[in-house]
Amino acid sequence: MVLLLLILAQTAFAALRPEEPFWWLLSGITTAVVCVCWGAFAYERRNWDRTPHLELGNGLIAFVPSRRMRQMGNARVESPYPTGCSLEYHIETGDRYFTGDHSQFLNASLWIAEPNGMKRQLLNHVPGVRPETMATNLSAAEISFRVVKIYDGQIGKHVESGVTAHYTQASHNAPKRTALGIFIGTSNLWLGVISALLFHQVGPVVAIGVISYSVIAITTLRSKTSKRAALVQVATTIPLYAAGYALSVIAVWYLFRR
Repeated sequence: MVLLLLILAQTAFAALRPEEPFWWLLSGITTAVVCVCWGAFAYERRNWDRTPHLELGNGLIAFVPSRRMRQMGNARVESPYPTGCSLEYHIETGDRYFTGDHSQFLNASLWIAEPNGMKRQLLNHVPGVRPETMATNLSAAEISFRVVKIYDGQIGKHVESGVTAHYTQASHNAPKRTALGIFIGTSNLWLGVISALLFHQVGPVVAIGVISYSVIAITTLRSKTSKRAALVQVATTIPLYAAGYALSVIAVWYLFRR
C-alpha cells in the first residue's frame, strides 16, 4: 500500500509539473521500493509479538496473545501437552431464528483432546484467531487440529459435529479470494488506464468511472448481510476510488502527450 501510494503521488507530480524532468518519477519509485524493503526487514522480528500464536515444547503448550491483546488484559495461558494430544477449536452456537437452527454464534474456545478421550480447556475465549488460519498453520506444523461445532439446546440437547473440512477448504480458497480482492480493489487504477487509452475527452472517462463504481457498490450491497454497514463502506470508499481513477487517467494522458 505504501509503495502504491508513493507511485501515485510521483505520477501526479509528474503530470502536474510537466516542466520537471521525468526522473522524479523513477526516483520516487526507487525510494518507495527501498522504504518497503526496509520496513519488511525492520518489522520482521516483531511479527510474532504482534500476532497471537501458540508455543509448543517441553511437554507444554501455551497460547500467547499479541501485544495489543495483552494491553487489553489478555494473559498468556499454558497447559501440559503430552505426546498424542490434539487441539480442538470449539464453536459454541445457539438458536437465533427458531429452535434447532444452530445459527447464533456464542463463543469460541480452545481445548486439548488427550489420547484417552478426555478433554481439557486451554482457553475459554479465543480472541483474534481465525480457524482457517489455525487449520492451515497447525497442519503445516504437523499438529493435530480439529474444528468442532457445538450446539446446546434449550431442553438439554447437546450436539457436537466436526466441521474441520469446511475451514480447511476455505483456507485453500484463500489465495483465490485474495487475488480477486486485489483485482477488484485496484479496479480504479486499471480501469482509469484503459479509459484514458480509449478516450481523450473528460465526459466518456467520467462516465466509465461512475458506471464501474456503481457496479462495485451494487455488488457490495448485495453481498453484505448488514445493509447499513455496506452503505457506510460504499460511501467512505468513494474519495479513494475517485482519486486513484483520476490519477491513472491524468498519468496516461500526460505520458502520451509527451
